[in-house]
Amino acid sequence: MDKRLLWIGGWASPLKCWSEILENSYSDFEHEYWDANQIIETEKPFLQKLKSMDSESCIVAWSMGAHWLLRSLESERFNCSAAMVLVSPFPAFCRPRGHWPRVTVEKMIQALDKNRDEVLDNFWNLMVRDIPKLEWENMYRRNSWDQNSLRSAWLRQSESYTSERLQNGLKYLLSSESNYKAKPDLKACLLHSPLDGIVSENPNWLASWPQKIRYQAGHIPFLTEPEQLIKAFQELNILQSEENLIR
Repeated sequence: MDKRLLWIGGWASPLKCWSEILENSYSDFEHEYWDANQIIETEKPFLQKLKSMDSESCIVAWSMGAHWLLRSLESERFNCSAAMVLVSPFPAFCRPRGHWPRVTVEKMIQALDKNRDEVLDNFWNLMVRDIPKLEWENMYRRNSWDQNSLRSAWLRQSESYTSERLQNGLKYLLSSESNYKAKPDLKACLLHSPLDGIVSENPNWLASWPQKIRYQAGHIPFLTEPEQLIKAFQELNILQSEENLIR
């Protein structure tokens, strides 16, 4: 049986919308997708499911999903044997510990009732703002997806959310903080980028974990720069080689 790869998405971004790319780029795995917007509302059953994951499995938690996983790790009752890759994690989303001004997130919450499309468009533009043209060309060469098709798939999936659920996700980001300190014995690795338009912090509070810096990947590295995630898998001994992974 293939190794199990669990994807935990971010705000307004259940990663199943890009499953074709992910399953093509990381083809040695059996894939599963969790919606972070649903997890924060009913997290207990998801925590129970994590207990069933063995040491041959891997969790890739991204953005809000990575933050939720950090919060879960704070609990002494948390029990999961799987390896973990945290992509663009943050201890808090809003200042002073995070990147975003609180007033900006509060305005997004209000604007979702009036101009939902504009809020989502602006967020998408920040996600892809610093991805260079060459990375888009490489992604199209690998998967025949360009920036427009990627955006369209994301927007279609976002339509399944009510404005209330999106607002609840932002309220979670307004209030949630993690004080987790990395344990060196945990099988974990970090991916982050100083050019990330959503989460630009260096996760130095998790310095005991191996880190892969993604200089040109923007906020969605597993799509535009899959090599870095594969290196993280190798760091964790989830994969031994890059054969049959990157198309």
